[in-house]
Amino acid sequence: MAGKRLLKDDLLKLIDDNITKLEDIVIPVEDVMPIVTSNLLSRINGIIGEFSTSFKGSSKNRIENIKLSANAISNKLVLPGEEFSYNKATGPRTAESGYRAANVIIGGELTPDIGGGVCQTSTTLYNALLRADLTIVERHNHSIPVGYVPIGQDAAVAYGYLDLKFKNNFDFPVFIYSKVVGDRVYVYIYGDKNSKDYTIKVSSQIVETIQPKTQTIIDPSLEPGESIVIQKGRTGYKVVTYKSKVKDGKVISKEQISTDHYRKKDYIYKTGQE
Repeated sequence: MAGKRLLKDDLLKLIDDNITKLEDIVIPVEDVMPIVTSNLLSRINGIIGEFSTSFKGSSKNRIENIKLSANAISNKLVLPGEEFSYNKATGPRTAESGYRAANVIIGGELTPDIGGGVCQTSTTLYNALLRADLTIVERHNHSIPVGYVPIGQDAAVAYGYLDLKFKNNFDFPVFIYSKVVGDRVYVYIYGDKNSKDYTIKVSSQIVETIQPKTQTIIDPSLEPGESIVIQKGRTGYKVVTYKSKVKDGKVISKEQISTDHYRKKDYIYKTGQE
């Protein structure tokens, strides 16, 4: 059903012109067609993409942050042509917003900070979006691999700095629903299953392995042959990720969607003088 919008400028002119006449005025309005119609919403008829990840073993604070961020992105309608921002939906990660301190990845290290765990929710959303075949506008990988998805398939976020954004380029609306059950977070993307009559497969390939180096520092205070680990090393990787469209059991298209670098970290030892 069409609505009505008052034409304020036209009404003010009619009033000015009628000050001395004092005649009846027909209030000028225009028809306004609704953006969201029942016909448009009727095209949301099933799940077109879904994904879940496990947070088993996470701290209580991290779990609360996952629940809070999952609730923030849930029950969101994204119309054709609209863009969705994870950071806008979840808001600043502050104690005032209910977020708690838990480990986050900063500079390749796990460091306690407010909002630790929200990246698992963004990663789960990212993978659901890929499988729904929605257009990713912005996405970033972590500096080191995470344990809850395959390497190359994570989505790091940091409010005001790193975001996860997508655009609905379909001609039908999509609806995001998220929930936490047990030790898993789930994200479902609803849309028109009749239009999306194919599935999406995501695969990643490590194309380069970067081995850490070893640095030795002589420490006269140590006994000969004694060695102390100052910094543990970590292997680095270069990863390429692909999205394949599968219909009737056959791959009909395959595209590269990202190239990610995960930092190496060198070993550092202190040893005694031989």
